[in-house]
Amino acid sequence: LVGAGALLAIPMLFFGLTTYASITGHVNPQVKEWIAYENGSEADGGGTSDDFSDTYARGSYAEMITLRAGELPRDMSPDTDDAYVLALFLLGLYAGRRRIFHDVSAHLPFIRRVQRWGLIIGVAGNAAFAIGGSFAPSPTSVAQNLGRLCLVVAAPALMLFYASSVILMTQRETWRRRLAPLAAVGRTALSNYLLQSLICTTIFYSYGLALFGKIRPSLGLLLTTIIFLIQIPLSVWWLRRFQFGPVEWLWRSLTYWQCQPMRVSPGRAQASDSGPAILCRRSGDQHGEVSGERRRGGGRPEADAATTESR
Repeated sequence: LVGAGALLAIPMLFFGLTTYASITGHVNPQVKEWIAYENGSEADGGGTSDDFSDTYARGSYAEMITLRAGELPRDMSPDTDDAYVLALFLLGLYAGRRRIFHDVSAHLPFIRRVQRWGLIIGVAGNAAFAIGGSFAPSPTSVAQNLGRLCLVVAAPALMLFYASSVILMTQRETWRRRLAPLAAVGRTALSNYLLQSLICTTIFYSYGLALFGKIRPSLGLLLTTIIFLIQIPLSVWWLRRFQFGPVEWLWRSLTYWQCQPMRVSPGRAQASDSGPAILCRRSGDQHGEVSGERRRGGGRPEADAATTESR
């Protein structure tokens, strides 16, 4: 947790310095170029927003690749985003080591505090970011840099609010049944991510419907919701027949350098007809289910092997 805080301090320090420079007006050319580089603006030598819009809406696939290749030096170079992402990984590691998801009932007071403060900090910080970016979009403006400083803390805070809310909802049987299909989406996360990319590039890019830059944010939100609502039953249907998502299966096979079994056995397929289990069960329910399975001798060999391997 200390490491995550230290890493989050890096982007906070950067945007704190840019905010100070914006307030005082003492921005020398080198600092201005650094700010523009970190913000991904035109000053870093990459393409402008108009270049991207024109290429994606009307350009060929080769032109898109060429444009993106020009962005690689900036994308591959170390920046504040690297520290930010690593900090989020450490937050997940902290939750795992505290076994919060394994024994939810013992951590309910902590989870409720995370939910409450995550909502307060997340909404306030994201509002500051949205207002700052709307009124002063310049990378050297006080409002935008102050908003980005707030977002460093607000974005993970709002994420923690969402996660804690889902965990608390799964403590009720009614919501547990409603949210159960989302477990299938999580088990096929990489496949769903790539499927979303395939669908959206077909909709927006020139080799598809060429709607890039023509969709209003409200319509974009509706489109996002429709795509995800399609992926939920698709993921459930897939996992009733296969053990992994297609890309997850490929990744696992390459990891072990051996073709992994893909089909679900008839017994497991019949058991999964009730839908995938949500992971965040009450600790008493988990213990009873595991103990009962061991008494019946019904543990799956592949699950036992995976558990042994992880140990």
